[in-house]
Amino acid sequence: MNSSTRQLYDEEEDDQGEVFLDESDIIDEVDVDEEDLPDADDDDDDDTDDSMHIFTGHTGELYTVSCSPTDPLLVATGGGDDKGFLWKIGVGDWASELKGHKDSVSSLAFSSDGQLLASGGLDGLVQIWDASSGNHKCVLEGPDEGIEWVRWHPKGHLVLAGSEDKSVWMWNADRGAYLNSFTGHEASVTCGEFTPDGKIICTGSDDASLRIWNPKSGENIHVVRGHPYHTDGLTCMALSSDSTLAITGSKDNSVHIVNITSGRVVSSLASHSDSVECVELAPSSPWAATGGLDQKLIIWDLQHSLPRATCEHKDGVTCVAWLGASRYVATGCVDGKVRLWDSLSGDCIRTFSGHADAIQSLSISASQDYLVSGSSDGTARTVEAVNPKAYPLADAQLSITILDLVQQAANYKQLKKGANEATKTLNRGISEFVVMAADTEPLEILLHLPLLAEDKNVPYVFVSSKQALGRACGVTRPVIACSVTTNEGSQLKTQIQQLKDAIEKLLI
Repeated sequence: MNSSTRQLYDEEEDDQGEVFLDESDIIDEVDVDEEDLPDADDDDDDDTDDSMHIFTGHTGELYTVSCSPTDPLLVATGGGDDKGFLWKIGVGDWASELKGHKDSVSSLAFSSDGQLLASGGLDGLVQIWDASSGNHKCVLEGPDEGIEWVRWHPKGHLVLAGSEDKSVWMWNADRGAYLNSFTGHEASVTCGEFTPDGKIICTGSDDASLRIWNPKSGENIHVVRGHPYHTDGLTCMALSSDSTLAITGSKDNSVHIVNITSGRVVSSLASHSDSVECVELAPSSPWAATGGLDQKLIIWDLQHSLPRATCEHKDGVTCVAWLGASRYVATGCVDGKVRLWDSLSGDCIRTFSGHADAIQSLSISASQDYLVSGSSDGTARTVEAVNPKAYPLADAQLSITILDLVQQAANYKQLKKGANEATKTLNRGISEFVVMAADTEPLEILLHLPLLAEDKNVPYVFVSSKQALGRACGVTRPVIACSVTTNEGSQLKTQIQQLKDAIEKLLI
């Protein structure tokens, strides 16, 4: 504020004079609890709900969410009401209740082929279900205390589970048969995985150790503990796609990378200031994402063991998930928000509201266009997970219609593949509509198409997957854009017009 402005401001205050209240002016006295006052920097609208689907079948807290690896709409949830459910995104009247546990359902996992679902409960049981029907297949027994987690072998129907009783168990789910148990941990086994090649098992425990096992013989190949490893219980684990590295997080605020073959700590990552709750490796780059109760998501460059981005939250980060091979990573938070981050810039590009309590679990649909979150508020909520610049985005049902028509257009020679060819059809005035892939990296290489399409008054739409768009175009490679072209005598004329009308409605 300059001197002249300050003088004018002071003069205006003087003109107003002093204002007093006496007791006769007081209408009522109100006691105000300072904890009820909004934070000065809290600009979130608590009434906003960004969910496109809400599942409300549970009567208690949700602890675990798992999306099918093969069906883009199928989701499993489990919680404190001792129940699991199978349900479908966008299909409000379909749900299959999974009855059988006598205590909270703590973990869920689909087999890699999507055929079976395993549920682990605090009753110490693992139940196996048919994923398509929800029918019960078998119960797997062994642990004396609650199940912490369940995992499937990457290439078959072998199930692994870690328990609060310090043990790890493995069964054949097809036969309902016990195969092996792994003992040696001195406290609850809090995390575990098969390596992606299926040849090794890694488990982490509240005893601050990582153990590496031979699944066939049960041999404990390596025990990793003591300096320079964790000093408190392990909370989370992720394994590299080449089955050589384990990255673990702990209540001691640290992250460590271990060579699975040698059992040696190869790197220590120390930038969190509170418990590390979740870790996930990027599928297509040497990066890792870790989330902690210090309200931070940290993106790590594993080649240099350095943080490349630190993403600040308003409360503790409980879960993290990469969006396929893209640069985007999603987080679930104690404040009930799901956030979408750009791992390159560290920017939050979207905040999804709707939950009324902490998020406990986060999963991504098989098509990678939906994020499903489970919360202590008892609901599971689904949001669209793609880049917000990919607008308008077709939902799952409309995408099926679009891709089917693209395939037919290819058969009738009414299709041009690729961004350059789509641009040419728009410039020549022969495009009926344009389809683009929302997972194109970077998306900016496509963003001239919507502008040109608007200028030419041609409808355009995004679908979630360039791989799916490529298949619809009749090729095995990904396709980032295509244009369905005009043909006066086309047998597709009616279908094209119906689809153009549906696309136009997305913009209303």
